[in-house]
Amino acid sequence: MTNALRHAVDATELVVRVAAQQHTVRVSVRDNGRRTGRGRDGYGLTGLRERAILLGGTLRAGPGTDRGWHVEAELPRARSESGVHSRPRR
Repeated sequence: MTNALRHAVDATELVVRVAAQQHTVRVSVRDNGRRTGRGRDGYGLTGLRERAILLGGTLRAGPGTDRGWHVEAELPRARSESGVHSRPRR
């Protein structure tokens, strides 16, 4: 949400969805802002992606189909007995 508030030029809507499943939690953030000229991940998205991977999850980010930006993360819910997040079984 912080990235959307900082970078979503002229956005009038920010939609956050959280969906918990048995082994994962999915978080989606979409805005309807005007796209800026960068068109690539910045340091903030790179850091988010690295943290998701450390937890055994994934993060995807990119421009929306018509306007704005979309970020979606899928993270594991469970921790192993050692306290470290385990990768979800597929």
